[in-house]
Amino acid sequence: MKKIIDKITYKIIHVDDKVINTITIIVDILTAIIFTLTLILRTNLMYGLYWIAIILFLIVDVVSIMHWDVDGLKSEKNETDKMIRGFRDATAITIILSGLGFLAVIFLREINENITQNIYIIIALFCLLAITQLFNRLMIYSNIKHTSKFAKEFYIKNNKEK
Repeated sequence: MKKIIDKITYKIIHVDDKVINTITIIVDILTAIIFTLTLILRTNLMYGLYWIAIILFLIVDVVSIMHWDVDGLKSEKNETDKMIRGFRDATAITIILSGLGFLAVIFLREINENITQNIYIIIALFCLLAITQLFNRLMIYSNIKHTSKFAKEFYIKNNKEK
């Protein structure tokens, strides 16, 4: 089982950046469309699709962060330790917040079966996930920007010595 998990992790980490970004954008747009249709139609089918889209959204968010944690932060280790630690801490907090929001709804569903069809719950969870997704995208962009700066400085420093 561990070998299977390691193979999946390796493949996720080494996927092309464009593929990860494309998948993330498609899932984000799909989730927004399903959210809008759920608010408009309010059918059992749409409620079910919404919750499936939320689960897919959370999975893609975690995979995206896992990919960028390794791929987007490659540079001189000593200079970026603090930056990598900040990235991992901030994204871990947003993942935990998203997951806890989802699990709270699932827990409340055990008390009240109709809670997953409550429009206020649907809107609140969507807003929470949208905010955490925006925060994660901001963290990824910021770290890529800093990494390229450190890589450029490292390259200049090493070429001056030669």
